[in-house]
Amino acid sequence: MHNTTIFPEKGFYYHYKHDPHGKKYNYMYEVVGIARNTEENTFTVLYRPLYESE
Repeated sequence: MHNTTIFPEKGFYYHYKHDPHGKKYNYMYEVVGIARNTEENTFTVLYRPLYESE
């Protein structure tokens, strides 16, 4: 049996809390890559929030 991991592609994504009628870029993120932890064999999505924090 093979373990297949699916990663998000680089690009722009909205969080489920995004309000399409709200401020521009609210809850919008840019996925910039994937990082691998070689000691634990885990992966982390690297993202950049595009909205201003409150």
